[in-house]
Amino acid sequence: VIRNDEQTSLIVDGVSQSRTTKGKEFQFGKFTTNSDVFVGGMPNWYSTKLALLALPSVIFEPRFRGSIRNLVYADQPGGQTRRQEMKQPRDIKCGDGPCDHGEMPKEKVIRNTLRGIVGGGNSGNMTDACERHDPCQHGGICISTDSGPICECRNLEFDGQYCEKEKAPSEATFRGTQFLSYDLGQTGAEPIHECEYNDNDNDNDDDFDILGHGTDYLNLALRDGGVSLTMGLANGKQEMHIKPSKVRFDDHQWHKVTVHRRIQEISSITSFCRLVTVVDDVYTDHSHIAGKFTMLSSSRVYVGGAVNPRALLGARVHNNFVGCLRKVEFSADTLLLNLIDLAKSGSKLIQVAGNVEYQCPSGDPQDPVTFTTRESHLILPPWETGKQSSISFKFRTKEPNGLIILATGSKQPRSKNPVLFAIELLNGHIYIHLDLGSGAAKVRASRRRVDDGDWHDFILRRNGRDAKVSVDGVWNDFRTPGEGTILELDGHMYVGGTGPAFNSINWPPAIWTATLRQGFVGCLRDLVLSGKAVDIAAYARLQDSASVKPSCHIQANVCAGNPCLNSGTCLEGWNRPICDCTATLYHGPTCGRESATLAFNGSQHMTVWLGNGQGAKTQTEELLLRFKTSRPAGLLLMTSAESNSPDRLEIALVAGRIRASVRLSDREKNLLAGQSVLNDNNWHTIRFSRRASNLRLQVDGAPPVRGMLCMYHQHFICPTTILMLVPTLLYDDDDDGGNDDDDDDDDDDNDNNDDNDDDEHFVKHNIYLG
Repeated sequence: VIRNDEQTSLIVDGVSQSRTTKGKEFQFGKFTTNSDVFVGGMPNWYSTKLALLALPSVIFEPRFRGSIRNLVYADQPGGQTRRQEMKQPRDIKCGDGPCDHGEMPKEKVIRNTLRGIVGGGNSGNMTDACERHDPCQHGGICISTDSGPICECRNLEFDGQYCEKEKAPSEATFRGTQFLSYDLGQTGAEPIHECEYNDNDNDNDDDFDILGHGTDYLNLALRDGGVSLTMGLANGKQEMHIKPSKVRFDDHQWHKVTVHRRIQEISSITSFCRLVTVVDDVYTDHSHIAGKFTMLSSSRVYVGGAVNPRALLGARVHNNFVGCLRKVEFSADTLLLNLIDLAKSGSKLIQVAGNVEYQCPSGDPQDPVTFTTRESHLILPPWETGKQSSISFKFRTKEPNGLIILATGSKQPRSKNPVLFAIELLNGHIYIHLDLGSGAAKVRASRRRVDDGDWHDFILRRNGRDAKVSVDGVWNDFRTPGEGTILELDGHMYVGGTGPAFNSINWPPAIWTATLRQGFVGCLRDLVLSGKAVDIAAYARLQDSASVKPSCHIQANVCAGNPCLNSGTCLEGWNRPICDCTATLYHGPTCGRESATLAFNGSQHMTVWLGNGQGAKTQTEELLLRFKTSRPAGLLLMTSAESNSPDRLEIALVAGRIRASVRLSDREKNLLAGQSVLNDNNWHTIRFSRRASNLRLQVDGAPPVRGMLCMYHQHFICPTTILMLVPTLLYDDDDDGGNDDDDDDDDDDNDNNDDNDDDEHFVKHNIYLG
């Protein structure tokens, strides 16, 4: 006889029948009031106590004549099944009290209660095979059969013929949208005293278990790579955080977490609660609280998260669990639950949200990777797209700029432009570039900044020219210009960046972060291309073992200890310090390398050829330059083109101030900066940047001077329909990490437009210094 909630099955010699019991109560009575188990028939004294019987007609059934053996069931709440032995007559229970033996002769009581129970048997087969030799190991139950003993290994951590093999524990994979919930009210609302988990996690801020009722709760989570536990009991609260030095628990390895809670009643109005948390049987923390309570009131348990994890009691992290859990067990006074086993078996007591996989794959496509530097990147095979395609992923970072994905295609014979697809992070916002060969579209997909360190969801779906994009569930529709409907990407897909600066590849000038070599620094996971999951962690292991790591951690206070040398200024990046070296004579990741210095006597100059002698065509530039002089005038830098292009950028010292002159086609603009005389023979720092028509000039730490290139016809026209990006011209992004907080909104008015206006490209072949 097997019962699983409302489903009851009777199996005789391998033939099975099942029936369903209607109702919501699945507990078989209450252990404290249930009667003993009678085998072979009912005692006669029940004839006068029919009210004690749930099925009174059983008293009229004829008694069994024959032999019975191998009676196996669990006789303790939450206990294991075992072979049962006879009870002494004085210990027999009838309902919630002892039986009235006075109503029957003693010898009749003994005869009726002992006849046919486990110890009885057929006189022709008095020897029990299991009593002769019990081969079962690890607590397996020996069952006697006509052909010899067999072992029952149910409810054990072992299986095999003799329960000799260790069984793989039940486990489940959670990806941030799946979770389990369990209604403890259906089990009698027992107080929870002990919880045990094994988790395999690669994320660092996750809720993976919560239980509670009213103001009582117990919340277990991963926070900053450590195990965090919060508990509310009556009016008291406790909190602990286990995070050993140089040890993290979000390392994609299995870890065991055990939570013990014990309440000791000191008086009728005061109890003492001790809470102990143990991780990997090594790291321990404990706390205690006193108050008027007797148990932790628990009505519902959540495993892996909830619909709204922020609303959970005691929540210190706001993300659902991402990773694997196994052997999630709750042990209380009379209750032992393995929640994953219950969920896997389809128990009606467990509610499963999402598609939970009851295994933990070793190589999971959802494993995150971390791009640790601007040069970190992965190269994936060409993305098979066509007329319809989709892409989705999750990302997190604290840095405002970075190229996330870039893929290109060849220019078709009838196409206006080469095919292009890119996703980049600019000034804390997500931008999409899409060109099907007949015209480019640039769309800002995020309404709010997403460089806050939290996980964000990105989804793009397209059908021909029509597309829709979502960031964190907020959708926007857009359409690409022209007649093209096919996205033919025959080039490799670059993820996280394009590699070291100054390589030989000329990227589309419309992609600012690609031109600047500003790779994405942060975490990426759950990359799905047209419905196919991509195991980017596997690519990381194959292509780059150092700068792309198959995990995602958060390191706080990376500027602690002042890692920047030579008076460099430290800025908080994603798990890295960003050293601003602009006010120093040094450069490099920590301002540790001395910068080269050129000296000019007024008749000298130096020429730098761009683009391997082929020139460069850019939509944006960023320039950093330091100088000192005693003369009031002099040319510092100028670009020129050997073609007929009039495009020019000139930085010069004029009357002791800095002048930036920009000419782009028939548009020209001059900016002047410098509050005081700069020919004082002290070092001064110039920073110049262009974003399409927007110009910015800053000298030392003074407020920047801004301007806009305007076109003169019958009146001034300042264009607002351009997409711009920044080249690496004389710019080392190690100095400031590409952060330009003053430019947050420079390009906000230039979205969703054709980016191929030649008037916005700056053609340069040479740079002259001095």
